[in-house]
Amino acid sequence: HFSGTGTVEGALGRHKSVHAAEIDSSAINAYNKAHGTDYKPQNVLDVDPQEVKKADFYHASPVCKNLSCAKKGAKIDDLDQASADKVVQVIEEAEPPALSIENVPGYQKTVLFDQIAEALTRKGYTWDVGVYNAAEYGGAQNRSRMILRATKAPELPPLPDKTGFRDWFETVEDLIDDAPDSKVPTWELTRLQKAIDSGRIDPRKPIITMGGSAFRGVASATNAGKAAPTLTATPKAVPRIILPDGRIKRVTGPMMRRLMGLSDDFAIPDNWHQAKSVLGNGVHGSITESFIAPLAAQGKALRQVGTAQAVSGKALAKGKK
Repeated sequence: HFSGTGTVEGALGRHKSVHAAEIDSSAINAYNKAHGTDYKPQNVLDVDPQEVKKADFYHASPVCKNLSCAKKGAKIDDLDQASADKVVQVIEEAEPPALSIENVPGYQKTVLFDQIAEALTRKGYTWDVGVYNAAEYGGAQNRSRMILRATKAPELPPLPDKTGFRDWFETVEDLIDDAPDSKVPTWELTRLQKAIDSGRIDPRKPIITMGGSAFRGVASATNAGKAAPTLTATPKAVPRIILPDGRIKRVTGPMMRRLMGLSDDFAIPDNWHQAKSVLGNGVHGSITESFIAPLAAQGKALRQVGTAQAVSGKALAKGKK
């Protein structure tokens, strides 16, 4: 549900998509291109839980824009509530063998989360929840997200060990020379200069800036040798790379794809604005590989066991006739 371009599926490995719901036509077109599917735009609120019932594994990223840390004073609205209600309905009526839910860290502290958690408990799921930073699990980007894992098995897959971050510069270095030249706006230069003056940024090393920040006056930027700041979905915030030789390059779609931990063969929109929107709303590949993929494999195994038991039961019933 709330599939976007399917960044979760892009990092899952050998799994077939059987359902995706996304109302934005450009996003679902990008999904189809990436996964070889032919889904039509669909409002997730119109999804019949029976569509999900055939799946081994279910993933949802409910609407959360009003809960973003970048949106001050935000409150839950009707769409937030309706999105959570749909997840609850799927849990109660489809009962997928395993599922995951991704959202901003603050989602865990809302009544929406409580409603989903109560549904999982009612339906007999084993579940846990945590906030995990992609940079602590091999990602080249600081991207903290809430991940809820749930299974019909007695135990969840073990939590992975932290492996540390990957250098953002090494991740995209071979793509920099071919990237288009750019200019940093005055307001952002002022923020960057403050970071340089305070010693947080070293102008002698490559700098990546995400074109905005969650805190007024503080540049969302860092030097080479570290994980990049969080990539946001809004095209208004333009990520750029500032090199010590004075060149300034705009971060391209392929660069953003790598910063999101996705392989170069994962199809993304050619349009830069669309690419940034779907990738900025996505789940980082290292989080999928570390937390979601083992859960999806468990869901598949549970489905196979259930199918085998059902077939065996039918055979026994037939034999008794």
